[in-house]
Amino acid sequence: MIDRKKRESSFELLRIMAMLIIVAHHYAEVQESGILAFYNDGLSFGTSKDWWVTSFLMPGGTVGVAIFFMITGYFSIYKKGVSVAKVFLETTFYSLIFAILSVFALLFFHDADWMNAIYVGEQLPKQLLLPVTGGAYWFVTVYVFLIILSDYINKILLILNQKGQKFLIFIYWIFWFSLAILLGSYFDSLQNAIFFYIVGAYIRICKLRANKAVMVILFITSWCGSVCNSYVNLVSQIGFKDLILVKYHAILSGINHAFFIPIAAISAFMLAKNLQIGSVNIVNKVAATTFGVYLLHNSPVSNLAIWKGLIDIQHTQYGKALYPLYALITPICVFGVCALIDAMRIRFVEPIVLANYLKIKKRAFKLFTIASED
Repeated sequence: MIDRKKRESSFELLRIMAMLIIVAHHYAEVQESGILAFYNDGLSFGTSKDWWVTSFLMPGGTVGVAIFFMITGYFSIYKKGVSVAKVFLETTFYSLIFAILSVFALLFFHDADWMNAIYVGEQLPKQLLLPVTGGAYWFVTVYVFLIILSDYINKILLILNQKGQKFLIFIYWIFWFSLAILLGSYFDSLQNAIFFYIVGAYIRICKLRANKAVMVILFITSWCGSVCNSYVNLVSQIGFKDLILVKYHAILSGINHAFFIPIAAISAFMLAKNLQIGSVNIVNKVAATTFGVYLLHNSPVSNLAIWKGLIDIQHTQYGKALYPLYALITPICVFGVCALIDAMRIRFVEPIVLANYLKIKKRAFKLFTIASED
């Protein structure tokens, strides 16, 4: 989504790791829904080991997304008019493919155990008519709005001195990041994106550096804290309502959002920033597919088809002796397959799409110029 020609591969490696933990989060999310379904149906819903493994992967979604927004802020702070053309084109390309597959799934697999026909049917118009702004891919929608706002955010940040920037981040963190989630907000996803964009931009402006050992400790501690929050959230829904931590889950959840998630994301970002590995071609090529990996594995139909259809992780993996190993390997395999598919799109489809887009853009500009002169 951002020009990577002169970027250190350390940031590209961070993008890969961020997407990997996002995929792992989606894996755990499906497992969590299965645990609750098994519990509600009176079936075996696993052991504490299974719950801890599932909970261990849960922070990856919010931490991974936060990292992507920080990367965007870091590399966009000195830019004007960042283009979202490639995001539009790639999202539209995959949305059209999955819209066709959704129709196919609704026709031939509407009674399958893994198929949620109502959900897929509701998402189909969004994929066809509003692939970018319709919310079928919430991250894309938020990213586009963030880029639209980025010029204004950049101007505000660059006008302020360092103390002013710190004060802005602090005030934003209290009212529009922490309290917004605790009290509820219609725009919490966009507010979160803006917060991490500002943090990433601030790190670039001030050229911040950090002690690696301290960052490692902060990352591990905050990740473990977030895992505990996920575990308490899970067990509170499956009958363990008398545990002391469950009674204070609302407070723990607030601490998780306000402290654990930002600390984990920022410490991971600072570790990558301090990691100087030069330009590694294979890392850059894999990183170029991360947005495609997101689109491929998290569409309304592919999400169901992968986790509940092809792999059926709730019945073939959860509760098994090798579940911890499955939880490690499966997200990596899904990432790898999706990355390979998107690499082929980049190699064979993207040049054609971009060439035609530029032709259409050039013609439209000429027509607009002629119309303006008349």
